[in-house]
Amino acid sequence: MFEESDRGRLVVAAVLTVVALPFLWSSKQNTSGPESVAAIGAGETAAALSTGASEPSSPDLGSSAFLSAPPANPDASVVPAVVTIDVAPPSPQNASTGPASYRQFDNDLMGADRPCATDQVPFGARVVVTNTDNGFRVACTNVLTKPLARGEVVVLDTDTFLELADLGDSPIPVQISW
Repeated sequence: MFEESDRGRLVVAAVLTVVALPFLWSSKQNTSGPESVAAIGAGETAAALSTGASEPSSPDLGSSAFLSAPPANPDASVVPAVVTIDVAPPSPQNASTGPASYRQFDNDLMGADRPCATDQVPFGARVVVTNTDNGFRVACTNVLTKPLARGEVVVLDTDTFLELADLGDSPIPVQISW
């Protein structure tokens, strides 16, 4: 199958490969730039190592985001740059601020547990009302679909308003969210 000269070439190539691989690995670890390591073909190994001829250059791989040159000082650890991104806190998507007042709602008003009136929220929506002066918070159900006459953000039922502030404090500053 193989002739005597082919077997000899195969043995020489195998011996040179076994000898050359540790040399190439050690030279790759001691390089200071990409030009120190070059690709040596199987036929060129013996000539390049025995004569000290210059090694052929590696093929141009183009500029790739995945291939980069090793650092100039391989002993220095590469620390990625720290990037700080300031992100504004999310603003409430469904929120509004303004004055709130009170009035007595009908007890059987469409089955609402705690009725309130605001023109900024859909009919029947649950509204959370927060007194911005003291932080007290209540939830109510919107029973109004037309605009308010006096410029209030919300009109609360009297009993609900008393959970936020005294009646004498009316109108109070509130934030509503839904």
